[in-house]
Order: sequence, then structure tokens, then C-alpha cells
Amino acid sequence: MIAIVAALLAAPALSLPTREEVQIIESSIILPDKAPIDHYVRYYSVEWNDVGQRRIVGGYLSIRLDHSVRTSRRISPVESFSPLVMIVANLPTETIDDGGCDVIHVAYTPATRKFEVPICNYEA
Repeated sequence: MIAIVAALLAAPALSLPTREEVQIIESSIILPDKAPIDHYVRYYSVEWNDVGQRRIVGGYLSIRLDHSVRTSRRISPVESFSPLVMIVANLPTETIDDGGCDVIHVAYTPATRKFEVPICNYEA
């Protein structure tokens, strides 16, 4: 844990997903039901896994659902790569309990170049 904190303090720029990492994710990912990626607003953030590896996590919200989420919550992007791609400190999808495939979770570990299978949120 101390090593992770030290790494974050020593290299704060590494704590944000880069354009290149987002491009790797978006060019490689296959969404459930082969949904077109441009039907979603994509939010990306960083987590550290239990072995100290940096992990890019994404929360995708359908454009329709994103509008209602934005009006009910304050979402402050750290950086926007486009109107549909934003870097945030905390994913807005973390607090959504339902939504099915209007809410998709993705994850990528750059050190291992491994993707986790994208999953839809639960249905209420």
C-alpha cells in the first residue's frame, strides 16, 4: 500500500488515463450485443489492483441515460478527449444500481495488456 501511495505522489500524471490508453481500449473492445461505442458517453478513471498495477476502468453510459445522470449529479471531468470521452476522478457509474446495458463497465491493465470482459449493469 505504501508503494502505491509513493508511486502516485512521485508520478501524478500516471494516475490519469492517457489518450493512447483510451484509444487502445476503444479500438479493441467489443461491447455486449455488439453495441456501437458511439452510442455511449465514456468515462475513464484509474484504480490500482491488489498487486499495485495501474488499471484503467471505464463506465459507459448510453447517451439517453447520460443526460439524466448529468442533470442529477455533478460530474466534473478532469479532462475531456471529446464530447463523448471524459477522464474523471470517480466514475459516475459506480453509484448506478441498475440500467442493464445502458451502463457498461470496462477495465484494462496496461502493464499486462489484459482486458476484462465488458459487463452490463444489473436490471432493477
